[in-house]
Order: sequence, then structure tokens, then C-alpha cells
Amino acid sequence: MERTSRLKYICLNFNPVSLGLQPPHGVLLHGPPGTGKTSLALAAAKEAGVKFFPINGPEIITEYYGESEAALLSVFTAAQAEAPSVVLIFFIFEQFKTLSI
Repeated sequence: MERTSRLKYICLNFNPVSLGLQPPHGVLLHGPPGTGKTSLALAAAKEAGVKFFPINGPEIITEYYGESEAALLSVFTAAQAEAPSVVLIFFIFEQFKTLSI
């Protein structure tokens, strides 16, 4: 069995629950622009057959108290209602760099 087919077999047949492990509830994709993070999240959602909820950081973050939290709550409430789902928050760190926190 060649290396790629062995790796594919392990990935397709790995069951963390059988080993007493909890499956992950989320994944953090981090890297420079243009490396395919959004495409990977969209492909994962499509392959799994789940709903995809993109959140654009600059559109969510506001200067008024409570508006950002309300916007995030509405997206996560909708995602929870459609569970399992994929929520992607992008350009969030760029927004925090501009704030004086």
C-alpha cells in the first residue's frame, strides 16, 4: 500500500470517539491572504452538506455598545438552528488592529 493511499485510509476510517476522544468543535484557519482559507471552509461545508454562514469582520464590528454583540448573536443563533453548520469569520484581526484596545 503506497503512502498516499495509507494516509487516505487513515483519514477516512479514523474515529476519535472509538479512542475515547472528543471530536473538535471548531477549527482556526490562520494565514496570509490568498492561501485558500475561505475556499477550504466553503468546500468543507459543501462536502459535509451543511449550511455555511460567512461573517465579514468589518461589517460586524461597530463603535456602538451592543450592536456588534447583537449582530454576532443573530448569526450564531441562526447557525445553531441549522446545526451542524460552518461559521466563518474573516478579516476580524485586521479590524482589531485599527482599534485602540
